[in-house]
Amino acid sequence: MKKKLFNIDESMKMCKNCAYGKLMTEEEKVLCDKTGIRNPDSCCKKFKYDPISRVPNRQPELTKFTEEDFAL
Repeated sequence: MKKKLFNIDESMKMCKNCAYGKLMTEEEKVLCDKTGIRNPDSCCKKFKYDPISRVPNRQPELTKFTEEDFAL
């Protein structure tokens, strides 16, 4: 049995995270080496996860605290 290097859930299986897909600059499309032009949120059976192409979600900004917030 082959071990997987990454734990990939169904939400990460998108053409924009695929090793064969490359984002097109002019349109919101992905150019796939295997299947042609596709939507970035779609997925096909040739999907191969590429961790370098994934853009992580931004962390929320921390709120600013004052000294009054910590006073008893």
